[in-house]
Amino acid sequence: LLHRNDCQEARGFYKYDAFLAAVAAFPAFGTTGSTETRKREVAAFLGQTSHETTGGWAAAPDGPYAWGYCF
Repeated sequence: LLHRNDCQEARGFYKYDAFLAAVAAFPAFGTTGSTETRKREVAAFLGQTSHETTGGWAAAPDGPYAWGYCF
C-alpha cells in the first residue's frame, strides 16, 4: 500500500501482527471450508475493506485507488 503510513490514523495499524490480533477475535474467519474457500474469504474481506476505505477522488495523488486503508 503506497500511502499506508501517510495518514496519522492508520500509521502502523496495518501490519501483519495487527491483522493476526484482529483475526483472533473472530476464530472462524478464514478457517472454515476448503483451502480455496478460506483464501477467497480472506481475499474478499481485504478487497471489500480496501474498496470501502479508499478516498477514490479522481485527482488523488497516484490515482483514485492508491489510498486504500488510508482515507
